[in-house]
Amino acid sequence: MDPWLVGDLTFLDASWLYVGRKKAFKPMDLGAVCQRTDVIILSQALPDHAHGPTLAALPDKGLPVLCSPSAEGAARKAGFTNVTPLAHGASATVAGGRLRVTATAGALVGPPWATRENGFVIEQLDAASPSSPPLRLYYEPHCDAGPGVLEALGTVDVVITPAVSQAIGGFPLVMGNENVVGLCAALKPSIFLPLENAEIEQQGPLAAVIKETGASGGLQARLKAAGLGTRVVVPAGAGEAVVVKV
Repeated sequence: MDPWLVGDLTFLDASWLYVGRKKAFKPMDLGAVCQRTDVIILSQALPDHAHGPTLAALPDKGLPVLCSPSAEGAARKAGFTNVTPLAHGASATVAGGRLRVTATAGALVGPPWATRENGFVIEQLDAASPSSPPLRLYYEPHCDAGPGVLEALGTVDVVITPAVSQAIGGFPLVMGNENVVGLCAALKPSIFLPLENAEIEQQGPLAAVIKETGASGGLQARLKAAGLGTRVVVPAGAGEAVVVKV
């Protein structure tokens, strides 16, 4: 989901304006990554989600890509041939029928009248027992859902979203600090995996106006105070696998 596995992050190739670098990241064998990958999911078109250098470097261009409509161009530009844009509410089944991915209304990136980008519900289907409830994971990278979206989703097993907030020049962009407790109250996940998407070194004039509030460290206490039984599992680090028991 929204892979950033190589290189720096820039916007419009304007390194004079902004450069982001991951603080700690181990080099990866991208061929091995592709072999372990069932589907690439892109939630937004901006390069911190549809990261051009990573998409270009992944060698298996036949991997299925499910994306927000705005991110379709980035996937095709990188050479991917099996690209499916999903409008809000649309679903696709991948991995030989083992995974169903449904797009939801996600972050508002732009003016109030802009089309929201995507969140996703990923369901792991049990082919041996089709009548059993699927395991469900909800992912949205800004902790920002459209009106009524969370209430309509029902419960999920795992949530991946930020626990911190970021604003650019006073404009709220990532809203984990404000929204995360309410999101967990609505979805009642067993496991919360905080998206550590701010663990980067930033340079340039744009970096100077980015303000971050909140922290993943205090989230467990906040959820407990709200009467929620969700367990927070902080990933070991960038590029490290994490296994959780639901």
